Amino acid sequence: MKKYSHLFLLVVLLNATSIAQNTQPGAQSATATESLSKTAATALQSLGKAAVAMAPIAAITAPAMPSISPASTLKVGAELVTEAAKEVAKPRDAVGAQKPTSGRGIRNSASRKLKGQSTGDEKIDSFIVSAATRHGIEPLLLYSVMCQESAFKHRAVSPKGARGLMQLMPATAARFGVKDIFDPEQNIEAGARYLSFLLDIFDGDVSLALAGYNAGEGAVRKYGYTVPPYRETINYVRKIKRRYTDFRAMPDQNGAQPQTSDAEIVESESQPAGNSR
Repeated sequence: MKKYSHLFLLVVLLNATSIAQNTQPGAQSATATESLSKTAATALQSLGKAAVAMAPIAAITAPAMPSISPASTLKVGAELVTEAAKEVAKPRDAVGAQKPTSGRGIRNSASRKLKGQSTGDEKIDSFIVSAATRHGIEPLLLYSVMCQESAFKHRAVSPKGARGLMQLMPATAARFGVKDIFDPEQNIEAGARYLSFLLDIFDGDVSLALAGYNAGEGAVRKYGYTVPPYRETINYVRKIKRRYTDFRAMPDQNGAQPQTSDAEIVESESQPAGNSR
């Protein structure tokens, strides 16, 4: 601040000197001297005022920067890392996320009710479970009958004319209101209704109901409510009951690996039996 004050005073004095030199000699010398004195006094007064006005500015100093220690830097860095970890851990929007589908690892409800068994088509499995449940039959029993009747071939036709997954005779299909005998849902629905009907008239006797499904309820009545002495019917009842009993003895799957494929079971046995209904 002192440096600028001295410079200002020098400029004023030089200016005053220049004015004095430019004045005319003789009569004007006294006036010039008087003017120089007034100018110098004015300059000194201005210099004093400027110094007083600028004094507070000199007192203003730049704010001191806070010192940052290495420990503080590490603490801030750790806090940022923690916040980032929390952000990553937050659950994301479920919109558009893929939902688990049923398969070998995640069992659907139909597979659980069939204890891990499958026709190879989840839609057919669901038709079996829904139709059996609707008509008061254990799904595994209906499944076992279908396995023996058609080996899960929905276009199967027996030498005697039984058709579809549940091997319905045309008369039986018409009896239960089937419009398209090869439609899986209609075929399974009619087969479940017929099996339920047979269980009712034979007081829940599975062997007689199966015999009636194969040979007709009339044949069971004819032989005194026993399994008719037909080799085909006897083998038919035996195979289905064995499969059904084995399936029932299995523990609930609850996500366990599926059991042996039913296609392998069918191939190891005789061809699906045609029925004489």
